[in-house]
Amino acid sequence: MMRLRATAFVASASLALLMPAKSFILPTCPHTTSIGQRQGQSASCAGPSREYQARFDGETDTAGALGRVGAARIPPLSAIAQEGVAQLRPPLAADFYSESLLDKVALALFRVLVQKEIGYKSEEPGYAGLIDEAQNYMVIQGASVEDQQDMVVRVLTTIAGPAVPPVYKLFMAPWPWAPFLTAFFTPPFFKFLVGPNKLDARKDDTPGGVFVERCRFLEETNCKGLCTNMCKIPTERFFEETLGLTMAMEPDFDTYECRLSFGLESPAMEEDDTVPRGCLSGCSCKELGAVVATTCSKQ
Repeated sequence: MMRLRATAFVASASLALLMPAKSFILPTCPHTTSIGQRQGQSASCAGPSREYQARFDGETDTAGALGRVGAARIPPLSAIAQEGVAQLRPPLAADFYSESLLDKVALALFRVLVQKEIGYKSEEPGYAGLIDEAQNYMVIQGASVEDQQDMVVRVLTTIAGPAVPPVYKLFMAPWPWAPFLTAFFTPPFFKFLVGPNKLDARKDDTPGGVFVERCRFLEETNCKGLCTNMCKIPTERFFEETLGLTMAMEPDFDTYECRLSFGLESPAMEEDDTVPRGCLSGCSCKELGAVVATTCSKQ
């Protein structure tokens, strides 16, 4: 019998320790439903004395402090996710995206055309201003996927001018050497948008490709929607519709590398297994609250 009582006592004590100290030892008066009603409550519902109140406040504060110490040792899930992404993309050198005079001139011209199309000019200088303008068009103005793509196609067509497209279509696009020659001349004129890139093989291991070491546009935005709708798809459309040469652009959403394969076609977005669903970790547009049905081509 004594052993049974001792066991019951231990169980009761353990239960008391698991419950919040204030709610267990300092019950709320059943006759008090609001702060305004407490002025007329009876002495039996007056609450604990100041001595007991101070004692229990001290005990619960100590428990809370211990809990905070334990919690501080566990990083949040968002931090863990970011660390995982950082392992795939090691830190870049400070001068990795260094800009030549040609890059600065091309970027300035590109921004002027973008500003004219979207009706907004960022106060940020250089590449940061281009990113701000792209985000403004997608997030603030709420441009549809089609509007984003059409805008970039128009900008690229304007840059190409009226003479280059028909000449290219006639004397370059139909011939078998078109993919290689196009890839050969692309890197210096493409650097201002994507960063360091070089002549490489296509995805089928034949000549006619360009390899982007770490896409600057994707690196700066961490946004799949901006990548696909303001770079990948409109660039593919520009080469096919304006220049008459198909081109497949394949960004790697883990490493932020990208491969251009001239003369080849990309699968439809819905059938492309390389495009992940949902937002990328650290997506700048998601942080701005732009998670809507039309944000990305593939949710």
